[in-house]
Amino acid sequence: MSRRLAIWITVALGVAVRVLAARGDLWLDEIWSLQLARQAGTAAGVFTLHHDNNHYLNTLWMLWLGGGQAALWYRLPAVVAGAALLAAIARFEGPVALVLFAASDILVQYSSEARGYGPAVLFAVLAYQAFAAWTRSRSRFAAIAFALASILGLLSHASFVFALAGFAAWGATEARRAPRVLVPLLAPLAALAIVWGLDLRVMNLGGGPEAHLGQVLRELLRATMGAPRGWPELLGIVAIVAAGAELARAKERAFFVTTLLIAPALIVALRPPQYLAPRYFLVCVPFFLLLLGRAIRRLPPAACAAVLALYCVLNALAIAGLIRDGRGNYRSAIAFMEENTPDSVVTVASDHDFRNRVCLEYHASQMQLPKPVVYVPGNGPARWYVRHDFSEAPDPPQSIVRPGGQRYFMLRTVPFSGLSGFNWHLYRAP
Repeated sequence: MSRRLAIWITVALGVAVRVLAARGDLWLDEIWSLQLARQAGTAAGVFTLHHDNNHYLNTLWMLWLGGGQAALWYRLPAVVAGAALLAAIARFEGPVALVLFAASDILVQYSSEARGYGPAVLFAVLAYQAFAAWTRSRSRFAAIAFALASILGLLSHASFVFALAGFAAWGATEARRAPRVLVPLLAPLAALAIVWGLDLRVMNLGGGPEAHLGQVLRELLRATMGAPRGWPELLGIVAIVAAGAELARAKERAFFVTTLLIAPALIVALRPPQYLAPRYFLVCVPFFLLLLGRAIRRLPPAACAAVLALYCVLNALAIAGLIRDGRGNYRSAIAFMEENTPDSVVTVASDHDFRNRVCLEYHASQMQLPKPVVYVPGNGPARWYVRHDFSEAPDPPQSIVRPGGQRYFMLRTVPFSGLSGFNWHLYRAP
């Protein structure tokens, strides 16, 4: 098999995995984005929502599509961005980096989800390639490509600012010899100023499960490397050491140091977020993988193949769970409750009125059910009670007692897999 054919087979497999992962039910944040698109009403309104779940290009896509579409249509931009990312890596970085990008669990997850993270990663990598070309050739095309990719990255997700800070640091090191190298940065910096003035400075946080920074970084590394909990996580430490050694050799060292370390640390320190999640640092992941790929290339061929094989196996196990369980099987849970309700109306209460209600009401509205499904907020009486959690190995109680003394018995757990979504534990009153 020729090298070129092997590369494009790898790209095709990576795209196929992303399409498979894009199936299944929309989860809370995707539904929330759809609601925000409806709330915006117009393209101009998208930029005045002032909400951190509003990823501009993704919201514009949802606004254009409207409601009632299949999940895959809402996730299409992320899937296309994931495919384009693999093509770009194959073109500019070679087969080792391509395998790392194609198989990475976290990149698969956000290249198959209706959010702005996947496109932001694509535009960060395209901007990196364009800026590298600009520093070498001062090509007008490279300058325009960089500016366009950077603006689209900012419009995909605000975390693109990590990469933009890296480009500024890279440009500053080059500007000592040629100040003109900073010119392409003017347009994306102006775009950042406009977005900041219109929206980011008054953005509201939607909330989420609380997590410590150390826990988030651990989950980020695990999902990047596909490592399960336990001793395999040590492979992530080895990867950090290898990438760090490659960082010391990199010509664009200022970019990598700023993007991977300085910019995230400064933003977390100066504007501590109330909620943290691994996805907030997703824009950093491709540049970590680029460094790791360069380090792996230095190994003897047999060792290089063995490392990539282990990486693929670990990530494949994680991705298999995502393809099997998705981000939650909310419709199957609703169908189960409807089929096992003796009443004429399916009444449901839960342990979180916002998260569970949004998912329940959205999916129930898209299903053709014989009985209506009604969510009961607070401590109101209901036939069903839904508990949710984010555990990889849930162990819910077999029965619970709600305020008022009503006992519920667990009938089913509906799982999720990955970094997005949650488990539903279904309890029914006798």
